[in-house]
Amino acid sequence: MATVLLVDDDPTILVVTEAALRSSGYEVLAFDDPARAMEEIEGEVSFDAAVLDVMMPGHTGYDLLNQLRSIAKTRALPVLFLSSLDSAPERIRGLREGADDYLGKPFEPEELVLRVDRLVERAMISSAPDIPEGGEGSKFGRYEVLEVLGEGSMGTVFRGWDPKLQRPVALKTVKLDLAGSSLTHGDLVSRLLHEAVMGARCSHPNIVAVYDVGDSPTAAFIAMEYVEGPSLELYLAYKDPLPESEVVYIAAQVAQALAAAHASDLVHHDVKPGNVMLGVASTVKVTDFGLANWISGFAETSGRVFGTPGFLAPEALRGDGYTRASDLFGLGAVMYRCLTGQQAFPGKTIAGVVANTLGCKVAAPSAFAGTLSPDLDRLVLELLAKEPENRPACAHEVSARLEALIDAAPPQWPVDLEKSQPADSLSTDLGRSRMLELPTVTGGPPAITAL
Repeated sequence: MATVLLVDDDPTILVVTEAALRSSGYEVLAFDDPARAMEEIEGEVSFDAAVLDVMMPGHTGYDLLNQLRSIAKTRALPVLFLSSLDSAPERIRGLREGADDYLGKPFEPEELVLRVDRLVERAMISSAPDIPEGGEGSKFGRYEVLEVLGEGSMGTVFRGWDPKLQRPVALKTVKLDLAGSSLTHGDLVSRLLHEAVMGARCSHPNIVAVYDVGDSPTAAFIAMEYVEGPSLELYLAYKDPLPESEVVYIAAQVAQALAAAHASDLVHHDVKPGNVMLGVASTVKVTDFGLANWISGFAETSGRVFGTPGFLAPEALRGDGYTRASDLFGLGAVMYRCLTGQQAFPGKTIAGVVANTLGCKVAAPSAFAGTLSPDLDRLVLELLAKEPENRPACAHEVSARLEALIDAAPPQWPVDLEKSQPADSLSTDLGRSRMLELPTVTGGPPAITAL
């Protein structure tokens, strides 16, 4: 069990922070007197991380940091600064002086715990250079890597094991060297932590739960709920198109996930078949909440848009931003693909897909799917409306309309499909999440980055 040194002269913050760390499984040595803390640092107790208030009477957090760095056993100890002085110059000073992270007051205890988790995990990774990175038998922090599940759009996905809580997990590495980003490693990880906190707060049966976040110098990773079963993308490679009853059931569960997320002010940004998981007992779960939003956050600041061509809404492609209504457009594109066996906005190139999304009127699913419920046909077309205001008002409305169309028992699907697609399945090369320069989608020269 990891031990954290906690020093803060504010008794209220000390009590709240200590309780949050202890509830997350940490041993905590807490001090409201920095002088006593300095005596403890020179003692025999070992620490795995330190959380230090910056401004304290007598000795500051900088004094404690200098002492930690002057002693061999604590020289590399991860240190998180806490401070009500949260301006950019103060944060820069703290990091330059040797702190590993800086969190302004007031703060959410949950975010502090996640940041401490990251520091401890990173220290564990850096202290084990003999472990091969990313392969079977390796570790990400405390998590054991059991097998590679596949290459995701933003990194590699592994099946893993959490020995602490004795449960399976999915481990997804996240590339931190994303093309064109002006953010530092620390900024990228800090934003990822924030999105993980937001995702963890959104607890719903149709959303893959986020457990933890950690990082190494080249990649961050997210530990999340492991779903025993294929993605909808893989399922479509074996069974395409899907029966109406299956599509309605799956789409209703996805709409419920979106409704829950939207109620928590969380927008997905990349709704597509690859982010819909089909589990045992007819469970449907949406994954990558927060992660796609993290990518989109810095993509938009650099004049780009992130998402999957064919599922990205027109307003996002025009540079008008991504909203809840954009998630509904993505759901409509997923339903169209499942019902018809083809993309709503086909194209041989990314530029062609984008052009069709922006300018072409989509044919009704019933034109390809034969007999189809008129209500379902109409709903899909409404979801794929070019303008957000012409789509259904919210995900809850979509869910209710889909639930009204369910007239069969929940479908069953095999959970042991081969991870590689059959050779004769529809190519999904254009279906990868990508960075697109906004001049590209508005008629300028192509500049596309596949992640």
